[in-house]
Amino acid sequence: MKLQISPTLRVSFGLLMITLSIVFASDWLGLIPREETLRMENRKHFSETVAVLFSSMAQKGDSLHFNSSIKHYLRNVGKSDAELIVVVYTP
Repeated sequence: MKLQISPTLRVSFGLLMITLSIVFASDWLGLIPREETLRMENRKHFSETVAVLFSSMAQKGDSLHFNSSIKHYLRNVGKSDAELIVVVYTP
């Protein structure tokens, strides 16, 4: 007893398998962006930007103005960024 499968079903199954193979191969090759990788790149960019900003503020010298500016900046960033959970500044 041999199972009869229609040609339409065979072609449909073959196209499905080719599509899945292409999707898996492109994921394996890194062509599909990963959300975690993008999130980490955004965090890295944000940290570098803040570091450059604060280092340029520190080079100006006025420590009282520097501390209040950092607190003000971090307070505003903490309010505006939904992904940011905790902002800590210890002078």
